[in-house]
Amino acid sequence: MILGRQVWYMQPEWALRTRQVKEDVRVLRHHSYEVVDGKNLTDDELDRCLELYNLLYLEKYSYYNPQFTPAFLRLARDAEILHLRALRRDGQINGVMGFFVRNGLMTQPLFGYDTRLPVDEGLYRLLTLITLQEGLERNLLVHASGGVGKFKKIRGGKSVIEYNAIYDQHLPAHRRLPWRILQQISGAAIPVFQKNDF
Repeated sequence: MILGRQVWYMQPEWALRTRQVKEDVRVLRHHSYEVVDGKNLTDDELDRCLELYNLLYLEKYSYYNPQFTPAFLRLARDAEILHLRALRRDGQINGVMGFFVRNGLMTQPLFGYDTRLPVDEGLYRLLTLITLQEGLERNLLVHASGGVGKFKKIRGGKSVIEYNAIYDQHLPAHRRLPWRILQQISGAAIPVFQKNDF
């Protein structure tokens, strides 16, 4: 078993009771954002949503993340492959999230906001709030992915380690050795991940 990453799960019913999420609700009201159902987004607004995803997941993080196309977002909207929600103010979309549901679990592969706006806009926290509200409405557990562990923890998130399971018994010893070394490194890294809320 090789360490993959630490991910976070959030139970919306519990999370929405935390002091921090109550503050997030106040921030949403203060900034006067309208939450728009994806079915009502125009093609131009979907292009903006794609731009927001790209700003966060490709430009800020890594081009190894999924790279969506305008055609995919239109299909996701029209066929409801993803349930899209956007934050709009003064006619401008500044944040977007898109989720799907499987087996009582909700996950958001599409998540983005205008990283050029001031941090005090709170767009990440507002999108997380919308995610929790959607999860509560559907009685779902939210898979909140990895990263920003401290943020998720104070909103009631619980961490879980994801592993890659490697079968190497059919390989010669010299080819199994690197996997054994990675397994040892993983064993040492897991407590560090958990302690630091990665």
